[in-house]
Amino acid sequence: MNFGVLYGMGGESVAEAFGISKKDGQQYLDLYYSVYRGIRRWQLETQDIAKKFRYSETPWGRRRVFEAGLEEHAMLREAINSPIQGQASDFTLLSSVFIDNMLRRESLISKLIFEVHDSIGLDVHPDEKGLVVRIVYGVMTRVKDLARVVGLPYEWITLPVEAEMKLGNSWGTTTPVEVGSLVG
Repeated sequence: MNFGVLYGMGGESVAEAFGISKKDGQQYLDLYYSVYRGIRRWQLETQDIAKKFRYSETPWGRRRVFEAGLEEHAMLREAINSPIQGQASDFTLLSSVFIDNMLRRESLISKLIFEVHDSIGLDVHPDEKGLVVRIVYGVMTRVKDLARVVGLPYEWITLPVEAEMKLGNSWGTTTPVEVGSLVG
């Protein structure tokens, strides 16, 4: 529900997702917005900026400019989506720089090999698995501290940043890792 609403899910979509009537879906959405008023306020402010200036922006200032031919409905949906997805990508990029530096500083065989959206892929040597998991998890969950170190605005990050770790021999065979079993 949280991600759906953040990305602009309306009452009808809520109804479909939960198998309830459209009326109940709208009531549920209205209740959600009454509890989490800041989300709706941010959505409306973000959409107003998009209508006036045809862009949206991440908290770190990266802009998504909307082309003139884009329908307003699509633009308003993308105006909400872009800052969220863009900031996740910014977090990942910042983390990637620190992870790569730490792997090099530790003279590890393991290497950071790619970044896709909000995921980082590494080629991890079996003997280094525990250390690499500690490094990656430590960096990813401390992005607020990293932002402060490099001079980016960080005060708006008020909730803990979580990171999900997966290991496998290929992208398609990864399975979740209980981080506590390797970090400690």
